[in-house]
Amino acid sequence: MTAGDDVTAMLPYLSRYMGHATFDSTYYYVHTSPDFMAAYADITRDRQSLLPQVGF
Repeated sequence: MTAGDDVTAMLPYLSRYMGHATFDSTYYYVHTSPDFMAAYADITRDRQSLLPQVGF
């Protein structure tokens, strides 16, 4: 992700490399990776004002 690669496009290769039978299994690891979580935190931080009543 840091290099700008599209993780979705690389998912079949990563899934095969990790020995997973389904992409769902691989996606579980991708979406909990530190890079993803840092990017997600930036996105949600920028959008917090859209739903102020949630207050997260």
